[in-house]
Amino acid sequence: MFNYVATITQIKFTPYICGSVLGMVPDALVNIYSGRLILALADLKYDQRRMTAVEIVYNVISAIIAVLIGVGFTVYARRALDGIQSADGARQPEPAGIPAIPASELGGDRHRSSSSVLVDVV
Repeated sequence: MFNYVATITQIKFTPYICGSVLGMVPDALVNIYSGRLILALADLKYDQRRMTAVEIVYNVISAIIAVLIGVGFTVYARRALDGIQSADGARQPEPAGIPAIPASELGGDRHRSSSSVLVDVV
């Protein structure tokens, strides 16, 4: 997807390479860590090997850090996407041909959001 967007936007070479590297490094680190952890757990099960206290602490701390980084990236990406969507929504003009109806004309105690439109059903 990144490659496709980069060709459409005519992005320059240096930012493209930097973005590619920054996008691949976290994935590579997670894959390497996951492989090492799975190998360690497989060794424990099949080789009847015991882990030292240092290895246990290292694996627990590493797993916690990996989860926190994953959650952090997810939260950051969600906020960035929400910001982009809200900026795009603010720039889009209201549809033409739909008159704004004041709340006083809607009648009764009904509360409607500003995006509600009264529609006549034919």
